[in-house]
Amino acid sequence: MSSSPLEELEAAVLALPRAARARLAKFLIESLDEQDEVEEAWELEVRQRLLAYRAGEAETEGWEDVFEAAKDRLDR
Repeated sequence: MSSSPLEELEAAVLALPRAARARLAKFLIESLDEQDEVEEAWELEVRQRLLAYRAGEAETEGWEDVFEAAKDRLDR
């Protein structure tokens, strides 16, 4: 019975030293994370909004008003 290419790759990877396997695992996990750009954009947006808030440049609403508006929408 012949092994599949994936099984051969798994065996080869398991034969690597621990540090090399860790480096490969990190690389593979990072290659799966397609959200990096989105997360970076959101982090920038949050930072900009926080700076604007701290500078008094952001329009804000009190939590009472926000919850009342949300309740009104849910009651529709």
